[in-house]
Amino acid sequence: MAYYAIAPILCALVQNELYMHLYINQVYAGQSTNQLVVITSSQPQGFGITVINDWPITDGANTVGRAQGLHFQSGQTSEKWHRMPHAL
Repeated sequence: MAYYAIAPILCALVQNELYMHLYINQVYAGQSTNQLVVITSSQPQGFGITVINDWPITDGANTVGRAQGLHFQSGQTSEKWHRMPHAL
């Protein structure tokens, strides 16, 4: 059988907060597009359209990651997008 003791904390906890602004650069048309429609649809509201993407995530100046994955139109009566992410 194990016995446990609880000791008081002798120093105050220090909490620091960090605020970061990150940006995703989505380019859906033009020369440097970073997403592509791979399945089109003739359904109302574009139901079933599937798009793949590779968006850079920046802190304003430097690329700090990438948002890669696919998203598709899942609403039949209104525009609803569902995203399946894979972030690096």
